[in-house]
Amino acid sequence: LGSGKANITGSITGDIYIGAGDGTLTGTTVGGNVVIGAGNVTIDPTSSIKGSLITGAGNLRNSASIGRNAMVAAGNIYMNSKVGKEAHLAGGTIELGEKSVIAGNLMYALGEDDGQLTQNPSSSVGGTLSRYTPPVDAKRDMARAKEDFAKFGLFARNAWLMISFLGSLLIGFLLLKLFP
Repeated sequence: LGSGKANITGSITGDIYIGAGDGTLTGTTVGGNVVIGAGNVTIDPTSSIKGSLITGAGNLRNSASIGRNAMVAAGNIYMNSKVGKEAHLAGGTIELGEKSVIAGNLMYALGEDDGQLTQNPSSSVGGTLSRYTPPVDAKRDMARAKEDFAKFGLFARNAWLMISFLGSLLIGFLLLKLFP
């Protein structure tokens, strides 16, 4: 799904792939994985993901339970849910809320500007908690990755506009053909 704003509700039996300016899952049950690239991602506590959550975003607020792994890269990450296996988080700031329970390992990387991991005392990590610090050259590569991600968002938006235009054009032709 490609959209300026993607608001997903209901039940999805398999995987879902979203590219949007803003992506929101409300009351959504996903039987597979959620792969989402967006400026802002919000997943509410009435949602659940049976598979893994794979996200690249400016901001992520997740309160939905995740059956398998969470792999997230975002400027700001707020996790307040159960993760069934491991969590790999990379962000400028990372916050684990009071309902965060990570069954396996938590591996995290923080941004260049002395980002921080904030862990609520009620949250827990079942495995090891380890911080990854990239080599000096990787920081330069991170800036390039941020630029490329911004370009991808613009591409996804423009692709969606083109698809919408072509769909409208096709419907217009059909209406002219059926109702001359």
